[in-house]
Amino acid sequence: MCRKLVSHYFLLKQDDLELWDSDPETFVNDEIGESWKYSLRPCMETVFVTIFHEFREVLGPVLLEMLQETNSIVQVDDLQGILRKDAVYNSLGLAAFDLYDYVDFNQWLTNTLIEELKIKHNNYRIIRRRIAWLIGNWAGIKLSLELRPVLYDCIINLLSSEEDMAVRLTASTTLKLAVDDFEFNSDQFKPYLDSVFNLLFNLLK
Repeated sequence: MCRKLVSHYFLLKQDDLELWDSDPETFVNDEIGESWKYSLRPCMETVFVTIFHEFREVLGPVLLEMLQETNSIVQVDDLQGILRKDAVYNSLGLAAFDLYDYVDFNQWLTNTLIEELKIKHNNYRIIRRRIAWLIGNWAGIKLSLELRPVLYDCIINLLSSEEDMAVRLTASTTLKLAVDDFEFNSDQFKPYLDSVFNLLFNLLK
């Protein structure tokens, strides 16, 4: 059931990608709103989270296996491969609290996710947005204080005016989560304040 939910129901469909292109703000808001009440994919995400929380000892290794299967860099023209990776990353963000003992997020971020953020092809905006979302989900769970500057560097790059709008909007939400976190260190954030403020202001415009 876990594999079926992730590999079938979590995949972004053509309608999702068309909405992303035509109205990225609505696309992002639908992702974080109450669309689970009337839309199949968010509904299945809610089912997944409920099942995973109850059976994490069984399903934790399954998700790690799926992560290993999609861990290599996907070719930029392999849209289906990108969508599969996005679905698996989505599952690891949704189940972040229950995966605390299974995933070394610090290592995953530095060894894999940061490298994937460097790929600027249009198809890879799907992965860049998902990584921005993932970082926000894991920031308050298992991201060391030493890596907070890495998080801020990632956000600054993802807020760039050259970046896709849905990616920028997601990065702004990740920044909010990072700043709201209990372990937020304002002195650590000060060097980034001017850049972040200007980028957020440009996004607002």
